[in-house]
Amino acid sequence: MKNAVKKMEENMSCASVKRTRKKAEQDIMIIRLAQLREAQNIKQSEMENFTQSSIGRKKLIINYERY
Repeated sequence: MKNAVKKMEENMSCASVKRTRKKAEQDIMIIRLAQLREAQNIKQSEMENFTQSSIGRKKLIINYERY
């Protein structure tokens, strides 16, 4: 799998690779948080300072920073 990723990155600009890696890290974090909440039997709505609208704002800021 690593070889396939490296091969794809060879055809991408440095900026594109950086954006793609950042997006992947964010997606992995979201998945891990969901797994943690599930393991602890905690709903997202029960988490303090962690709402869907705050996630949307973060994504908007991240997408804005890309350009």
